[in-house]
Amino acid sequence: MVQDSSAVEFGVLGLEVTGVEEVLGEVVVWVQSPGGQAVFCDGCGCRARSKGRREVVLRDAPFSGGRPQRVVWNKRVWVCPDARCCVGSWTERSGLAGPRRVLTGRAVSWAVDRLAAVEGSVASLARQLGVAWHTMWAQLASAAERAAAGGGRVGPVVKLGFDETVMASASRRRRRRFITAGVDADTGRVVGVFEGRDAADLCKWVSQQAREWVRAVEVVCIDPHEGYRSAIRSRRGDRLRAGTQIAVDPFRIV
Repeated sequence: MVQDSSAVEFGVLGLEVTGVEEVLGEVVVWVQSPGGQAVFCDGCGCRARSKGRREVVLRDAPFSGGRPQRVVWNKRVWVCPDARCCVGSWTERSGLAGPRRVLTGRAVSWAVDRLAAVEGSVASLARQLGVAWHTMWAQLASAAERAAAGGGRVGPVVKLGFDETVMASASRRRRRRFITAGVDADTGRVVGVFEGRDAADLCKWVSQQAREWVRAVEVVCIDPHEGYRSAIRSRRGDRLRAGTQIAVDPFRIV
């Protein structure tokens, strides 16, 4: 059963399963690309010559039942036969994992889903996947940046709320640091987070949003903080419609 399910999963990525074994409670899957495929140099277009294969060990998403999974990818190494070509040699690529990565793309997606569902911390996810904390964090941060840069991540918002949170308390050597969260007041969904709570900070965040998205906002809900109010009313925040209403958080009034 392990063999059959693995063959389907890796077959989608253009790889074939050559072996599956369970070692000390961990599922180990050996994969490689099928032979007989012609590969050409990206630099000069010459047909590449094989230099054999090289094993690359990757950590994959947990197998059924939560068992840890390791993938041993027997990667092909190619070389351009044209001595004048600057490309030289390279290893094959696949959607399984990016270059110089220790986690498969599926493992990163699994970790992102667990973190988003508040079902684990960075440290616990790193332990489950058998990698160091900084390795896990680098992959999660990269995935978050790609998601934030993607268009259509947040739909239209009619009622937009802002509130600050102390990110770091004051000490002898530093001032208090704040972060401000922008929230869809109708759904409670966080649509953006930025550092600071001054008028300039809010104006900067608004200026970074799509004009059409900002123009859809009809009401801005804030606490009685002058920085927020002046940012909404100032000319620097002119992306907001002229008729945008300001509502005060009822908790503050009560």
